[in-house]
Amino acid sequence: MVVSSNYNDNDRRCMRRGCMLFPELEVREAGWDCPQSSVFAVAYFRSRGGVGQKTDIHPPRPPSPLLFDHPRSAVSPLAVDSSNPPKKAWACLLTGSPGYLSGFLTLHYSLRKHASKYPLIALLNPSDTLYPLFLSALQQRGIPHRDIEALRPVEDREFEGDPRFKECWTKLEMFGLYEFERVGFLDSDMLVLQNMDELFEIPLEPHQIAASAACVCNPRKRAHYPPTWIPENCAYSKQCYDPALAATAATDAIPPTFGLGALNSGLVILHPSPENYKRVTAPLSNPPLYRTFLFPDQDLLAHVFKGDWIPLPYVYNALKTLKGQHAEMWRDEEVKNLHFIIDKPWDDVDKKGEGKVLHGVWWGVDGERREWEKGVYGIESEE
Repeated sequence: MVVSSNYNDNDRRCMRRGCMLFPELEVREAGWDCPQSSVFAVAYFRSRGGVGQKTDIHPPRPPSPLLFDHPRSAVSPLAVDSSNPPKKAWACLLTGSPGYLSGFLTLHYSLRKHASKYPLIALLNPSDTLYPLFLSALQQRGIPHRDIEALRPVEDREFEGDPRFKECWTKLEMFGLYEFERVGFLDSDMLVLQNMDELFEIPLEPHQIAASAACVCNPRKRAHYPPTWIPENCAYSKQCYDPALAATAATDAIPPTFGLGALNSGLVILHPSPENYKRVTAPLSNPPLYRTFLFPDQDLLAHVFKGDWIPLPYVYNALKTLKGQHAEMWRDEEVKNLHFIIDKPWDDVDKKGEGKVLHGVWWGVDGERREWEKGVYGIESEE
């Protein structure tokens, strides 16, 4: 890979220090070699034509004709060879209202649309009142699932500010998918906009996880959020000085101990194992500890993996609020995975809510998905 010399000492420093996630590649510039390559090199250069092209570090950004107008891939059902099951997979907890089924199915479609080679496994709780609806929808589409039990702490905990968080403890079941060597967990309110299978190849120790940082700016000024949730403590405030770095080399820009050390659990890359499952479920037997967790699974993971999680660029878990809160950093064309936190697009039919432009992106892909399912499976609706 040839890189032009049109960048400053800070860029050079960031490239060297961030070069850790893809050691099989080399980045060369006249006069020096970097023996490793970071997500910075891979994501940045792939998005601009791939390896082997001479590329400027900070090229002009032409306006996009459409928001997130990424090249489209042919969509086809994912055939899984039962005699040779995959060792890696995406996983998603499917629970809550029927709207989350639409979210899950559109997430599944978006993975297929962008040619992920790994299956998406739905995690279902048979005691959920919506289990029959969810199971029928998955079976109609040939989507694999695993039955799991709901996880709860020894003494129940209510979340007055966000009652839906009560179900989030069950996300920790991702660590119990022992049949897989590596799992990429995704929330059902996400939408994939570019292939991100490279996350299954990043170096990750068995005791580590990888995730994107949480935004702790509290832009809505929610009263029940901690007083420490201010822009000064936000990892993304630190990243805004260099949008290209923010999109591609988070490990350099945000060490896992920066600020509050907070991560967002919407996307987590992990190694399922009995040891890790025991680690993440142990706090559920410690009421004084888990009662301090405002965001159940998210704060628990930040506690268990404190200082030992790998920060991923925001583009893999692009919280929709970042587009406004950290506009200096956000680049539409870099985003690989949108995360519709707080209010959901399927509840915003008129697309008039906060984040309505991004909600429109979800509705566009959801419409594609419904037309595709009608043509391929003859399915008219989720009912």
